[in-house]
Amino acid sequence: MSQSTHYNRKPVVLLVDDQPRNLQLLGNALFKNGYDVALAGSGPEALELIEESPPDLVLLDVMMPEMDGFEVCRRLKESGIAPDLEVIFVTAKTQKEDILEGFAVGGVDYITKPIQLPEVLARVKSQVSLKFAKDDLRSANRKLSSVIETQQRFLSILSHDVRAPLYGLKNLLSDVLENEQDLERNDIIEMVRTCEDSSSRLASFFEDALVWARNEAGGAEEKDTAFSLSDVLESVRSLLQPIFEQKKVTLSFDLPETSAVVTRLNALTTVLRNLLSNAVKFTESDTEVTVKVENSGTVVRISVIDSGVGMSKERLASLFDPENRRSTLGTGKEKGAGVGLILCQSLVDKMGSALDVASVEGQGSSFSFSVPAYIESED
Repeated sequence: MSQSTHYNRKPVVLLVDDQPRNLQLLGNALFKNGYDVALAGSGPEALELIEESPPDLVLLDVMMPEMDGFEVCRRLKESGIAPDLEVIFVTAKTQKEDILEGFAVGGVDYITKPIQLPEVLARVKSQVSLKFAKDDLRSANRKLSSVIETQQRFLSILSHDVRAPLYGLKNLLSDVLENEQDLERNDIIEMVRTCEDSSSRLASFFEDALVWARNEAGGAEEKDTAFSLSDVLESVRSLLQPIFEQKKVTLSFDLPETSAVVTRLNALTTVLRNLLSNAVKFTESDTEVTVKVENSGTVVRISVIDSGVGMSKERLASLFDPENRRSTLGTGKEKGAGVGLILCQSLVDKMGSALDVASVEGQGSSFSFSVPAYIESED
């Protein structure tokens, strides 16, 4: 049984020796035990191979012409091309000073000639296991750092975007309670409507912010499913129709006959809802917002196009930067939290696409992304 079957991929071991027979002997033994093997007959060739595609471990002969193994290891460590790559020296030099030099230049182990294959395999297995464990630890640390960063960004968004609306609601309700005897019924109704509007925006913000935070932190992944894009669009239209009607903006769909797709249903619905909400927010009354769908056979391209206020080049450059996030009043003085487009970009990225933006100040904007088309099986 192979000694490397517990790895999630085949480890790659680079053998460096100027003697073809040694390369063949070690290479065959390693290959039979589940390792992929790369070969180099000289020091310069080894450095070139490592730069092109770093292996998981190097077995490096010391006594070679042109460049000995110590010099190869020294140059490898100084270059920084593979800072985590470990080197085991293989040599007939057994003097104490030789062994110490090997460790001094960056080697992690020392195998003496004539080699014993069981010993070589045991030492290779040990070093490769350590290497994979370090890789797993680094990956876990990266994920943890990402989660911590997401939490910090989420808390920053909450403190910035929730405090002001909540205090506004509190103050407005306090005014109603303190001055109810002096307020006309119409004034109270108007203040309640303002509270309702603020609470609705807060609820929408919380929904988007929580989805974004879970998505960024790598929460449970939504599965891809096949569904009709036209059904999703009609569902979103039904949800947003009151906003479009209130602002007297027409929502139209430019759809091909076939518009079935395979992607994450909830993610796509959230993206379309946010893009259309954003489009109507920055569009003047008595104009149109269009969802254009193009099916190339394998890919469906979705574009949300408006003829609204558009954006400057400076605004475009920072549009998806959470640190420079800002909310801009819409053409009807609508307010927003400035997190919707960041959420859209995050979800579209998880869907395997990119959110492309084209905009001209004073002429409108277009947000586009692609999803796989549903292709019926011929069975």
